[in-house]
Amino acid sequence: MSGDPLDLIVSDPAVLHGKDRFVRTRIPVTLVLGCLDCGMSEDEIHEQFPSLPSGSIQAALAYEAQSRA
Repeated sequence: MSGDPLDLIVSDPAVLHGKDRFVRTRIPVTLVLGCLDCGMSEDEIHEQFPSLPSGSIQAALAYEAQSRA
């Protein structure tokens, strides 16, 4: 990876109807953002979704910031 957290986020029309998701998973970025909005900690999210790549929480937050810009 290049160090850009957004590199952990991919989209493919053949997977999850093209929703943005984390690389090598079927976990949508919006699911992680929803968990954060509900007050879950990073540890709780990784406990619920152990296949999330390292850095996924930061990637989700960067994704949200970019989409609001």
